[in-house]
Amino acid sequence: LLLLEQVALPNIPVEEIYNLILFFSPIIFGVASFLFGILVGVIYSYLEGKIPISNPLLKGVTFSLIIWILLSLIPSFPFSPFSFNYLLIIPSILYGITLGFFYSKFK
Repeated sequence: LLLLEQVALPNIPVEEIYNLILFFSPIIFGVASFLFGILVGVIYSYLEGKIPISNPLLKGVTFSLIIWILLSLIPSFPFSPFSFNYLLIIPSILYGITLGFFYSKFK
């Protein structure tokens, strides 16, 4: 709250800014996650034929693990500056399984 007091507008109380941040943060995170999922899905659809694995689930898991490794190496990625974040590997694998399963069904 101290940081908010320094940047707060004179007409808006700090508590109101804090409440707005609490309200809009999940919405922004949800939209950003959705757009990132679409981007990764488009990249997967482009590279799917080039992955030399016959099982679609393994293709999705392989792709998601590569994305997980690349995101772990990005220094500005908020959860893992230059280190592998092992907490995000489970959602990454589940995303890969889902991606491989549904992409093979609707292809």
